[in-house]
Amino acid sequence: MIPIYLTVEGLYSYQERQKIDFSKLTSVGLFGIFGITGSGKSTILEAITYALYGQIERMGVVNRNYNMMNLRSNRLYIELDFINHENKTFRAVRELTRNSKNFNDVKTRAKAVVFYQLDKDGRNPIPLEDTTAEAILGLNYENFKRTIIIPQGQFKAFLDLKPADRTNMLKEIFGLHRFDLAMKTRFLRNDAQTSLNKYEGQLEAYAHISSDIKEEKEKLFKEQKKDFQVLQEIFIKKEQELLQAQKIKSDYQNLNEKNKEYSELLLRQEEINELEKQTEIYDKIVRSLKAPIEQLEKSIENENKLSNIQVQAEKELKKVNEDLEQTINEKNKMLPAYESLKKKQAEVEDLKKIAEIKSFEEKEKDLGARLSKGQSFVEKEEKNIENQEIEIKKINSEIEQLQKNLLNANDLMGIDKWFIQKDQLDVKANECLSKIKEWEKKIIKTAQQFEKNNLHLEGLEEHFSSKETELNNRRKNLDEKKNKLAVQQQLLIYSHQLIDGQPCPLCGSEHHPNLLKHQDPSQEMNEIENGIKENEALMKELQLFKSEVNKWLHELNIFKENKSKEEVLHGQTIDELEQHKKSFHWSGFQADNRAYFEQQKEAYTKVDRQLNEIRNKKDELQELKDHSIQNLKKYQNALTEIKGEQLRILENINVRKESLKELLYNNYEETSKEELIGMASNLQKENENCEKNFQLLTEQIHQYEKEQVSKKNNLDQTKKRLEDIRQEKEVILKEIDQLLQKLSMSSVEEVKQILAHPLDIEKQRNRVQQYKIKLETLKNAISDLQKVLNGIEFNEEDFQKLTNDFNGLKEKKESQQVELIKLQNEVEDLQKNLKDKMRLEAEQEKAKQRFENLNQLQNLFNGAGFVNYVSTIYLSQLCDHANERFLRMTRNQLSLMVNEQNEFEIIDYLNEGKSRSVKTLSGGQTFQ
Repeated sequence: MIPIYLTVEGLYSYQERQKIDFSKLTSVGLFGIFGITGSGKSTILEAITYALYGQIERMGVVNRNYNMMNLRSNRLYIELDFINHENKTFRAVRELTRNSKNFNDVKTRAKAVVFYQLDKDGRNPIPLEDTTAEAILGLNYENFKRTIIIPQGQFKAFLDLKPADRTNMLKEIFGLHRFDLAMKTRFLRNDAQTSLNKYEGQLEAYAHISSDIKEEKEKLFKEQKKDFQVLQEIFIKKEQELLQAQKIKSDYQNLNEKNKEYSELLLRQEEINELEKQTEIYDKIVRSLKAPIEQLEKSIENENKLSNIQVQAEKELKKVNEDLEQTINEKNKMLPAYESLKKKQAEVEDLKKIAEIKSFEEKEKDLGARLSKGQSFVEKEEKNIENQEIEIKKINSEIEQLQKNLLNANDLMGIDKWFIQKDQLDVKANECLSKIKEWEKKIIKTAQQFEKNNLHLEGLEEHFSSKETELNNRRKNLDEKKNKLAVQQQLLIYSHQLIDGQPCPLCGSEHHPNLLKHQDPSQEMNEIENGIKENEALMKELQLFKSEVNKWLHELNIFKENKSKEEVLHGQTIDELEQHKKSFHWSGFQADNRAYFEQQKEAYTKVDRQLNEIRNKKDELQELKDHSIQNLKKYQNALTEIKGEQLRILENINVRKESLKELLYNNYEETSKEELIGMASNLQKENENCEKNFQLLTEQIHQYEKEQVSKKNNLDQTKKRLEDIRQEKEVILKEIDQLLQKLSMSSVEEVKQILAHPLDIEKQRNRVQQYKIKLETLKNAISDLQKVLNGIEFNEEDFQKLTNDFNGLKEKKESQQVELIKLQNEVEDLQKNLKDKMRLEAEQEKAKQRFENLNQLQNLFNGAGFVNYVSTIYLSQLCDHANERFLRMTRNQLSLMVNEQNEFEIIDYLNEGKSRSVKTLSGGQTFQ
């Protein structure tokens, strides 16, 4: 986790909002946060922790919110932008608020924390629902404390963790769960076991399937299919005879029905002729008079509407004229007040400027008091700086005196490193010899396993191959006997079911002179089944023993290889030790006199410790001096700012007095700022009301004038349209009189009466036309049927006899067809089942091999040994990285290591590189 930007407000001593940009600090790699005690260094780290996890180490749950919030604040706000391990940018926001009615009640916002994801530029935040810091960073709160931000005073917590807890922590940080393969292997093995059992169960259902049974069924099917084809030809001929008879019967019945329908149509002919005549009369009236009469009625209606509109328009025009005259009179009365608005607005601006002058005078008085108080702080800090410089000069002279008697540190470190490397090489050579002996013991122990079981390494493959071949041949013989007994058992069942006069299901014969007589093979079948199970148990036992032997063989090869590697490493270590002895080159010291070197080193350490104590004291004084200088600069800058602010205020007062236009400042010296603001506000409102009302009257006059023109135009248009409609009505009346005379109609009322009973002309004509078409169609159809029959007579008894013969033949054909299909399905099922049986046997063999492989893997990954092994490697690498700095910080005196129990230990190079517990370290060394 890399912080980018932190915003804090209302947390502990941070009352005002503070912002920290970490991007410039993190870009240089290593940086520090410095300040005097209580200045808020830890608060910055706690703000980061609280923003992410909502917890702070030094605060419990009870009253945490109240104790965190600044006592002068009503709101606590933390916002953190950071980069996670995937190089993605996120933002975390937390907020607390104080209850306005209860000071001690501090609650979180509706949603305790909101996480956002930002783009590469840190913009466009997208809210993330239902997420946590643990999901984003991949660390829970406890491991975040141990790896990212270690709380003050808890630096030993990580070192003192138990091995199991530390292993679990490393699993989470480095994702070591991926090396825990035991459960995955167990699941795969169980799946393989289930699959193997499934194939065995499926193959039991195919035990009765064989190629001989399939061939017998196929032969029977061919014979029945030939008989069915003969019957099919007879059936087709009979079907054609029946179809011909059915057609004659249909034509004969159709002719009788059409003769009857033709007679009924002739009875309606007179009614249809009368309907045709009435339809033609109604059509002429509709086409000539209906449209003119409707047009006349519409003209009369429009004439009445326009007359009413004309009267209403005349009333509206009169009302607009009266309103316009009244509004013009009101505007003339307001004109003098409107013309004096400019002067009154200038008075408003002058009142505001006088109020501002009052405010500036109050600020100038307050700045004078602050200037006097700040001067005393400046004098005090100058005195402190002078005293601190005197103390620092004394300490510098002490440091120079001690450094004159100090030996060369680089030579001491080089000699110390030489002795440490020599010790390490001696230990390494001894360890190699010890490991060589251990590998020799393991090789002898593993070889004894082969001797106990009378096995020879040269012929292992041939030994197991001959055993497997022997068991496979035995299984094959048992399977052949089992199949023969199954066929014999089935034939015996068929023979007991045969009855004279009923066909045999195999050969079809109805006579059974020589029935099969044989002893029941069930007992022999059970013996074969037991033999198969025994053979399978022996095969499994052989495979397990073979796996165990392969394991021994693999271990033996590994032990020999490791022994060889250790022998090579021992030889290399002896060569390095000889070369190392030749590299000793420091004058005044001897490679075989380590005691003298240790005396000089101890003396150097004592003087160096004194120097460090004096330097620390100097650093503290320098820090106090720097702090005083910062305070002095801060106070001096503040005084300069106050003086500048005074000058700016006096200048603003003079500028505003000179800019007054209508009023004099002396007339308002006794008037307060609040009264001036009130006077300006009231006068401003009066001016705004006057201007608003005058503008409103002007807009009303303009609106009335537009409305006056519009109303007058509407009235003129209405009069013209009314005159046009009256002329149009006269023309329509003349046209109707001419049409009435032409059609010999007495009046318009007579025409309306006819039109009051409407007819669907198209429908009536279609009705007449359909009648004529149907009559002619029936006549032609009767003639055609008479030609087709050509005097042929239909006999119902002959037709019924032919139908009965056909139905009997059809039932016989369908019965044979069902039997044939049933037999065909049996043949197809046998073919399919035989293929499935062969496929299942092949898949069973694959499943068996997979189960055996997974069984070996499960034995390798059982327990958490593999994860613990990987965890130890990661922890050792962690120590190597830590020692890069730890060695330098301790001047090559101490380094960190992990023992066989996964516990931390310290290697003390001042004591011949021997190890000791981390609990023996001092507080400062533990912090390092």
